[in-house]
Amino acid sequence: MHINPFYEKAILELLILGINQINSQKRISIEANGNLESPKPLECVDLSEVTNENNPADILKGMRKCIELKEYKKAVKLFAIAGVYGKYDTYRVKDKSAHQSLLVLQQNTLLNIDESARSSLIKNLKK
Repeated sequence: MHINPFYEKAILELLILGINQINSQKRISIEANGNLESPKPLECVDLSEVTNENNPADILKGMRKCIELKEYKKAVKLFAIAGVYGKYDTYRVKDKSAHQSLLVLQQNTLLNIDESARSSLIKNLKK
């Protein structure tokens, strides 16, 4: 899967803004049992291995593994595609309270990342 460099850069810049927004928000999470589940969690994979059988929770688990493996380029791509899948889900779900699930998943994924990893992730977002 090839992404136009212009769009890839635009997506990554939006992700940087998203990370900054996540970091600046007060974290309050109310979750129902079974909510935000990851039935098919991914490993640190290339985008070509993400399918329509994966949900944002699955993809963000793969992103977290990429961060742990210091594969930040893969991590930012998984972050981007998880955002796309999550946005699509908001169009399918009528319950507006469920529209916050992507933000909660992103917060949970980025929570407790050490400063060095966060810095490397942001550096790769800017590329």
